[in-house]
Amino acid sequence: MGLIGTIPPQLGNLSFLVSRNLSHNNFQGHFPWELGRLSHLKLIDLSFNFLNGKIPSWFGRLDKVLHLNLRNNNLTGVIPPSIANLDLNFNLIHGNIPHEISEIPQDIRNLQKLEIFDVSMNNLSGQIPLRIDECMNLQMLYLDASRFNGSIPRSIGNLSKLTHLSLGENHLKTL
Repeated sequence: MGLIGTIPPQLGNLSFLVSRNLSHNNFQGHFPWELGRLSHLKLIDLSFNFLNGKIPSWFGRLDKVLHLNLRNNNLTGVIPPSIANLDLNFNLIHGNIPHEISEIPQDIRNLQKLEIFDVSMNNLSGQIPLRIDECMNLQMLYLDASRFNGSIPRSIGNLSKLTHLSLGENHLKTL
């Protein structure tokens, strides 16, 4: 597309917007908080831009989002727990996988809809959650090239819909 600059906050006024693809542009800076008002969004693709800063916590309130692609930006911070398809590889995300994956609270419904979880090539650390199998619709799990450690949980074997699994370049051990 070739758009340059920051994401216009006025996009937050498009209250019935269901899909937003602004990938492969030259957007920079942070996410405007006004985008948190887009409660009908199902797809957000902001990949291959120059966005930086933390992933806003309001992403977690967009409970209809089924696909969030923020690949190839300069994002940092915590992963919002309540989205269904997550692709954040090639960012600067750090810390542990959100505890909501290992202990899914009743009010976090969308993690059970999680189909694609891609946080490869980030600085995530800690252990793969033992109860990852509660994400029963998980089809693709990419955790490679990070700093995960500990054992690979046996519960991964319970993910009956899993077709793609990538755990390489970590500090994992088998049971």
